[in-house]
Amino acid sequence: MIDRLINKFGVNEPIFTNEILAELKGYSRSWVFQLLKKAEDEKKIIKFDKGIYYIPTKTRYGLSVISVEQVVEKKFITNNDEVYGLYGGLQMRQNFMFTMQIPSSIEVITNKEKDVYKKNIVKKS
Repeated sequence: MIDRLINKFGVNEPIFTNEILAELKGYSRSWVFQLLKKAEDEKKIIKFDKGIYYIPTKTRYGLSVISVEQVVEKKFITNNDEVYGLYGGLQMRQNFMFTMQIPSSIEVITNKEKDVYKKNIVKKS
C-alpha cells in the first residue's frame, strides 16, 4: 500500500483519505483503514489531521513534517494542473510584494468549499 501511495503522491505531500480510498478502490473501506492504522503504528505514514496523511522521510532530526501551508495549498488552492482558489487579504499582498507584513492567518478564496458562507481561515502555527 505504501509503495502505491509513494508512486502516486510522493513523500512529504498531503494525501487526503478520499484519495487513498480512490487509489485502493479494490479494497473495502474498513480494510483500507486497517492498513492505514497498521502503517501509522509502524511510522510509515503519519496522520497530520483528520482525513489528512503524509508519508514522511527520515532526516537527521527524526521524521519529516509537512506544513499547514502545504495542506491549504492542496485542499483549497491548486492540485497538479487544476487551480480552484487563491490567497486573499494580506497573504495576497505579500505574494505580490505589495507589503512586507507577515499575516497571522491565511485567507483563501476558493471554489472547492461546499458551504459558500463558510470562512476558510487557518491559523499559522
